[in-house]
Amino acid sequence: MQQISLAEFSQMMAPEEMALGSVFGALTIDATLFLLEKGSLYRLAEGDKVFEYGDAGGRFFVVCKGSLDFFKQHQGEWRHIRVVNFGEETGFVPMIALHEQSGTAVAREDSIVLEISSALYAELQQKYSVDFGLLTLNLAREMARVIDKMGEAMVTKDQ
Repeated sequence: MQQISLAEFSQMMAPEEMALGSVFGALTIDATLFLLEKGSLYRLAEGDKVFEYGDAGGRFFVVCKGSLDFFKQHQGEWRHIRVVNFGEETGFVPMIALHEQSGTAVAREDSIVLEISSALYAELQQKYSVDFGLLTLNLAREMARVIDKMGEAMVTKDQ
C-alpha cells in the first residue's frame, strides 16, 4: 500500500468521476475535492491488505479504482464475504459502531482507495453540511444493500 498525492490520482482519474460511484453520488465537486485533498489516497497492488481483522475502526475506505475482497473468520477459517467495487466502501460500520475491524480487506486487483478518518468525516460535517448529509445517506444506502445481499445469501445457503 503506497500513499499517493491528489495530483498523481488526478492523472489517472478526474476527481469528478467519483460522483459516478455510490458513496460520492450527488456530492458537490467542492466536497469531493475536500475529501480527496484531506483524506489519504493509496495505490494498492493485487493482494495488498487495506486493513486486517482487529485493526482500529476509526476510518473507512472508498474504492476509487479497482476492487477489494472482504473476508471474515468463522470457526478458524477465512471466508470471502463480498467484493467491494468502484465507488463502494468498506470499514464504515466499525467506524460508526466504535469497534475494531471485523474482517480483512485485500486488493482483488491493482486498486486505488481513499481513506476517510472519523475526524475528516466530522470535519466534512462542519464545512459542507449538506454534502455530509448526502454522504451519510449514500453510506446508509450502501450499508442497506450489503445487509440485503447478506440476508439473501443466508436464506439461499442451504438450497
